[in-house]
Amino acid sequence: MYTGPQVGEGKRSLAYRLTFRAADRTLTDENLAKVRGKIIKLLEREINAGIRE
Repeated sequence: MYTGPQVGEGKRSLAYRLTFRAADRTLTDENLAKVRGKIIKLLEREINAGIRE
């Protein structure tokens, strides 16, 4: 967790590492992009999170 002037007043920067696996197939970039998009939308909706650019 990081707080400081680069992040903005009252905000925090968090970093997460996720590992995706499927026992029955090889995951493609397309598969992972869909899942990543769903995770980001959920975090935006539930806790007002956003991706830093």
